[in-house]
Amino acid sequence: MNIAWMTLFLSCNPRTTEEVVSKKDGAKTPIFIDLDGQNWRFPISSLDSKNQPEKDSTLSMANTTYLNGEYRKAIEQLLPYVKEKPQSAAAHALISACFFRLNDLQQAEKAANHAIEYDPSVVSYSNLGSILAGRGKTVAAIASYEKARALDPKHFLPIRNLVTLYYNQRDLINAENLLYELIKIDPLDSYGYVSLGQVLVEQNRWKDAEEVYRFRLMDLKTAPRSEQRLAGGMMLDLPLALANVLLHQKRYQEAEKYFLQTITLCDTVQSTWTAANTYKLNAYVGLVKVYMAIDEKEKEAHFRSLYKSLRQ
Repeated sequence: MNIAWMTLFLSCNPRTTEEVVSKKDGAKTPIFIDLDGQNWRFPISSLDSKNQPEKDSTLSMANTTYLNGEYRKAIEQLLPYVKEKPQSAAAHALISACFFRLNDLQQAEKAANHAIEYDPSVVSYSNLGSILAGRGKTVAAIASYEKARALDPKHFLPIRNLVTLYYNQRDLINAENLLYELIKIDPLDSYGYVSLGQVLVEQNRWKDAEEVYRFRLMDLKTAPRSEQRLAGGMMLDLPLALANVLLHQKRYQEAEKYFLQTITLCDTVQSTWTAANTYKLNAYVGLVKVYMAIDEKEKEAHFRSLYKSLRQ
């Protein structure tokens, strides 16, 4: 998935700005890059640490099987277990996640409800919300996430899931409000800032988005290196998103600075949600646009060449 605020495409040898970017360029894409991780699309496989499923050999084996993508095999390993221990919430949660991955959402929902019956936790309600959202039951999904929040208002999982759900429903105001809340709960996680900037951009609040990105980048600049290296620390999404916001405002010199910074950081910073080359490709596209706008033909040609080489 693209990590910039818009999906960018570069043709091999275009001559005009219109030819540089595909007609799809205007379509916004979500920056919630953890679509393969902790959000509503994929329930997590176990409940929480208090269940300590790793200490149970059957659950541990089934969880490993699940993580290896062998979902039917994991279910087969768990069925005898739940017959023997029908009140194992962790086993039902894992079965639910397997059925979800197999796109059998009816069975996934049934297993998720069993998990809630035996352990109504933040994660079990969040998992049910994920399944309900996947089934298009938006109102019920929101209600399930809110039950999770009632159990622990500061738990990140239901808030993130609600943000993604509201975003996909184009309810940007609710998504924005929850992201401010998420930042208050964990101001050291850049996910909230990157996501908030995206939501603001999609409301055409470019200056507000710029301020959010600048604030987090400045905050990280003065933070200890240990904090910068955390998964939620210096994310390549930050300078790249800021560069695109500045480019939209035709502030070409500032945009150039942050596109170049993104490229430099690709060699030293954890890319977080996608491959570093994806960030580089988007930075190259941004720089081509910058140099086309200011008529720097040699630099434009240079970054076209870099883009083409990286794509090969």
